[in-house]
Parts: sequence; structure tokens; C-alpha cells
Amino acid sequence: MARPSLFILIATLLHVGLSWAADNTYDTAYAFLHGGKKSRLAFDYPLMSQALRSHRFEVSSLSAGIGITCVGTVTLRAITNRHVQLDLASGDPDHKSIVLWSRVTFSGVKPNVARVKWVVSKHDNLKNPVAEGHFITHEGRDYTVKLIADGLKSKVPYFYGFSIENATSPVGKFKLPAAPGAPQTKLTYAVVSCSNWGFGYFNAYDAMSKVEDLDFWVHVGDYIYEYAAGDYPSAAQSVRNSSMLKPQNKLYKLDDYRQRYALYHEDPASQALHAAAPLVAVWDDHELADNAYVNGSSEHNNTQDGAWSVRVAAAVRAFHEWLPTRYLIDDGSYVKIWRSFTFGDLATLAVIETRITARTDSNHQLNSPMPHLPIWSAFSDLAALNALRTKYNTYRNQTNLTIIGNGEQMDWLKQTVAADTTWQLLGQGCVMLEQYGSDFAKAVDMQSDPAVKAIWAAQYANLTGGIANATITGMNGQTISAALVQSTARLLQAMGEFTINYNFDSWAGYQVNKRELLTTLSAAKNVIIYGGDSHNSWAGVESLDGKPVAAEFNSPAITSPGFESYFGWVPKGLMEAAMGFMLATLTHAKHHMEYVYVSTIKSMNYTAKCDYAVDTMAGAPGSWVKSACVC
Repeated sequence: MARPSLFILIATLLHVGLSWAADNTYDTAYAFLHGGKKSRLAFDYPLMSQALRSHRFEVSSLSAGIGITCVGTVTLRAITNRHVQLDLASGDPDHKSIVLWSRVTFSGVKPNVARVKWVVSKHDNLKNPVAEGHFITHEGRDYTVKLIADGLKSKVPYFYGFSIENATSPVGKFKLPAAPGAPQTKLTYAVVSCSNWGFGYFNAYDAMSKVEDLDFWVHVGDYIYEYAAGDYPSAAQSVRNSSMLKPQNKLYKLDDYRQRYALYHEDPASQALHAAAPLVAVWDDHELADNAYVNGSSEHNNTQDGAWSVRVAAAVRAFHEWLPTRYLIDDGSYVKIWRSFTFGDLATLAVIETRITARTDSNHQLNSPMPHLPIWSAFSDLAALNALRTKYNTYRNQTNLTIIGNGEQMDWLKQTVAADTTWQLLGQGCVMLEQYGSDFAKAVDMQSDPAVKAIWAAQYANLTGGIANATITGMNGQTISAALVQSTARLLQAMGEFTINYNFDSWAGYQVNKRELLTTLSAAKNVIIYGGDSHNSWAGVESLDGKPVAAEFNSPAITSPGFESYFGWVPKGLMEAAMGFMLATLTHAKHHMEYVYVSTIKSMNYTAKCDYAVDTMAGAPGSWVKSACVC
């Protein structure tokens, strides 16, 4: 998602931090893994160091798991007396196996290769392992470890860990889902997005790690951010010490992306969450570059920055090196990260790729309202506003604009959502609902508390009518005049009141392809859509030709500032910031969603609280029932 300018507001957090969005357009408000019992692989994918190319390694079954044993002539350099640290994570679970991940960090001279032991046990002390083995890692893969522990049982609590000589990792835990078609009565999982290290502490991660019986968590994108120190956030905005950002430059090369992932994995809240439950991850744009698409990015210049394809290859490789994805890279499909997960007879989760396999350029000059500020501001000019809405809608309804295309990925999705489970869940990076400006007038009308309503009405009148002799301090410390406040407030009101959407980097900018996707989903039962990217909370119903297709929930950010942060002059209540996550509880009868927010990201001392909860009932697509918070 592009960093919003002072004049862009797409999401509004009305009092409780939740925006209700209606889709008027559709008539409604390592890689290097192998799961076989015995096989032989090249030691690494093509970019491994030449020094290791001549050696052969064998993948074999060990105690119902997969171990890697050297059968060549590599001599392991001794690492005794060297300070070693081991990280861990798990991910992409199925009913009998899971991806286990680690990374070995050396404080001194690094060995050419390192032999890491892994263990899976039913006991938190890792005694009496049910699966174990060794993995040989090296500098060519940034000393990461990734393997599939196989032959495990569903619904059994497992613990796992890694060790190398006298160093041990923390102990992680996981529980595998029921086999396809087998009874699964309940799932508890979280959905998150947009974790920018510089803007604050990952307190939402820490809160998620404390959720009882968390089955898994889904990161729908922007796990890392690619900006240089002092860029986003600026030095003034940064909560953490910007001099500690690694690397200090913007990410272009493989080592750049590796260093940034390493920094994020050092965060204690991130470590706690990775240890607590398996991850299902899909990228959005910032794992690559801002507003990425097939042939480029809004912040990539081929002349200055080098070939886009080289940068993408580096970013994608680092993503698979540093996250526990179940992925083969030797078949040329490393960017095709769409995949599905089955949870017994209860649910199928599909995650899709929306950036670099089919997306056309969303960075159009229309993606700004500023040339039309005089018209926006004089929002009583109905003809002019309707003409602008027509102009925007004409652009985004072009048939040549695609976000996932209508080929291989769409065909795969059609088959996936036809699964015979009670629920079909779709995880992806962007908001699919229409995103309009903030209809402050409607917010005032909807307020049921007379006292609060009177305050909001007075605030709205001041904002749109002008504030005498007022100057406002903006997010970056700049002075904003009363006249500009008035004009911008009117702009936002016009966008909201006349349902004008100019954000072409979300699904709203790809209307034809969106309709094709909704047509696919309309053939499925009990569809729930998850998204992120906007840094704000969104929720609503997707419909097609008047018929509800799915309920949609879009995650707030972990730390990345929402659009409200660029409008500090809007009083709280009319617009509020909220960082956190979505927590779902799924049964055959209903999908229960809670929006959980943390009190602060500026300190590691925080509280977490559910602010809003809603139930969607099975058999009633897009149904909404306000519910009580449990978290």
C-alpha cells in the first residue's frame, strides 16, 4: 500500500475503531522440502555456494520425520566456544506434517556448514521424541533451517526445538488439524497484517501469543517493510531507534532482505508468537516494494535501482528462506504461493497471490484527489461530483486491469473452494470492499448517545465550516492552516457522501477481475474473506448482482499508521487509531470474529482488549449479528 499523503483518507475508524464498508458496485452496503519417505535432492537451490555443489546429501525418514544426513565429504568446521543462537517457527500445517524452521546466528566467525538437530516430542522437555533428525545449513541459505516433520498425528499437542552442540532454541508448540473429511469441531486463529518495525513494538504479536489454544495465525502481508532508515517512519516518527534498523538502506539485494527479516525475528514478541502457533504467510507489497505489480513498483526505478526481476527474485527467496512456508523452489514456481489448507470437515483455507503473477500497474495518475480539490471542497456541486465519480469508475472498470488474472490461479481457486467443508476461507493481501471517504455527517446521524451526538455535530460543523484563526500541527510537525483543514474535511465528506473511490491499489481498482473472483466464490458455501494492507479495520459484505456472496474482514495493522494519523485535526470519536489483530473462532454453526486492539505500540507495557465482535452464521452468506467479546 502506498504511504497515504496528508489528503488521502480511505478508512475511518468510527468510535470503536471499525469501519463498515458497503460494496455498492455489487449491489450491497525451499523451498528445499520434500514430503516423501525417502528421496534425494540437490543440497540447495541454484544460488548455493559453488564450494558445496560437488557434495551430495540424502534426505531420509528418521523416526517418522525427515532428517538430512551428509553422505559426501564436507568437513564441519568446529563451532565449540562460539556464541550461537537458535530461533524457531512452524508453519503450513496439514493433518500429518508441518514445516519446522530455524536460523543459526553466530557471533564470531561463521562455519562453512552447520549441523542442526531438530526434535518433535509430546513433552515440553522434548524427551522421548516422536520425530527427530539433523539438517545441514550453510551461508548460501543464510544459515536458515527448514524441513518437514512428517508422520505425525492430528489433534495431538506437540513440542519441538533445535540444538547445535551446546546451544538450544526455545521450545515451540503446535497441534495439527484433523484429516480431510474427519471431524473437526472448532478452530481458533488470528489474522494480522502490516508490521513496520520502526513505528512501534509488536505488542499485538505478544497478545496473540497468549491466546489460549491458538491453532494457527495468518499473516496476509507486509510482514516486513523495505524502506531505508528515516524514510517510513521518519526519524521523528520512529518509536524504535532508527539507527538500529538493519540494513540502513532501502532493500534491493538478497542480503538486504535477509538482514531485515533477521531484525524482525529478533523482536521478542515475534519470537513468542512464532513459538506459540504455526504461521500461514502470504506476501503483499512491502515484502517486495511499495505498490508492487508484475513489471515494477511505485518506488522502483530500473535505471537507478537495477532490474525489477532481480529485486523480486531476491525478495522472494528471502521470504521463503526466513518464513516457514511449505515450498519447492526447484520447479520454477517460487512466486506461485497460492496454496490451501484443510481442517477436517470444518474449513478450507485458501491463500492467494495478488502482486507479481498477474497484477497490472495500479499506480495511475488518477490515484490522487488533489487536482480536483476545488470541486471536492464545494461538495454542493452535484454535477461536478457525479462527473468525477463517473471518471473514476470508467477507469477502474477497464477489462485489461487484473489483480490475480483469470488463468492458472483462478482455475486453482475454483477447484479449491469447491471443497466439501462447512466453511471456505480466503486469505489475501488487500481490501476487497469498496473504500470510500469518511461520511462524517452520517456518523453524526448514526450516533445514538445525545450528548456525544451534539459534540460530534459541533465538531463536524467546525471542520467543514472553517475554524477561526486555527492552525493545526500535522503528523510530521508541519503547520496546517484552517483553510486547508476546511478544504480537506470537505474533500473527505464529498468522497464519503458520493461514494467515490480513487484507491486503485486495492481490489476496488480492478472491478472486472473482482467480479470474476466473486463469481467463483458465489459457487462456494459459507465464504469468509480476510485482507489487510490499509492499516485500518474494515468489515462488510461482498455481493454479486444483489446476492450476498461472503462476509469480509480486514485486519488492522500491527504497527503501521492508518489514515487517521494523517488527519490529527479530526477529533477522536469521529476518527481513531487502533493497532491490533483479528481473532476468529470457527465452529460448524458460526464464524465469530473479534477485533482486538492494543492500548499502545510506543511501549512494551500495554493492554489488549476486544473492541467489537460479530457473528456470521453458517448457511447465511454475509450474515451479520453483533456479538459479545470473549477475548
